[in-house]
Amino acid sequence: MTDVAETQTSLDRQIAKWQTFFDLLGEMDRGQLAKLRHSLSNRPAHFLTGTIYAAELEHSLKNDWQRAVLETVAGLFALIERPHDEQTEDEEVRREQRKRQPLGQLLGELHIAQNRKSGRKLDASSSIEKRFLALLDSDEYALPYQLRQAITLLDASEIKPDWSQLTNDLMFWQSRSGNRIRQDWSDAFYLVAEKEMRRIANLDSTNAQAPETPSEDTP
Repeated sequence: MTDVAETQTSLDRQIAKWQTFFDLLGEMDRGQLAKLRHSLSNRPAHFLTGTIYAAELEHSLKNDWQRAVLETVAGLFALIERPHDEQTEDEEVRREQRKRQPLGQLLGELHIAQNRKSGRKLDASSSIEKRFLALLDSDEYALPYQLRQAITLLDASEIKPDWSQLTNDLMFWQSRSGNRIRQDWSDAFYLVAEKEMRRIANLDSTNAQAPETPSEDTP
């Protein structure tokens, strides 16, 4: 097995563990989820220790920072997810499509949607972009607030992140890999508008080159 393949396999295993953790959160009763939501208000979710062990994550959390990140994302999960409500087929399809998508891409889609609705160029600055840049610039103290703002924006448009991918990315936020994660999110954010503008340009070019269909009244 090559180094790249081994790295991917290791990543897949870790993502699967995060997913197990969120699956277990989804099995919590409403009272437990309410307690988890309240943990976002400066009440550390230390009661998650049992769930962390059940998901075999005790060795994945290397320091207090990573534990705090997991507790924050778990609180956000409880804030916007409704695991006891039956999902529609469309919701399941959208959730499947979002797998492994970075948060930057989801916010990028929201960014161009806002610009399109406002009649601006797709790559024009927007309040979504400003919020995203504030998130990228967050240190360990500002991150919980900025992350909550970003997730709330997505939720308002019925967009939910891949919680496992988000958690895995955030684990590196304060490490040497943090700049790479920020760059990956940034690239994904701006690539959304770039791809859509390229698609529209190609469509316009195709339409311009298409021969006109003769009118029925043409002799």
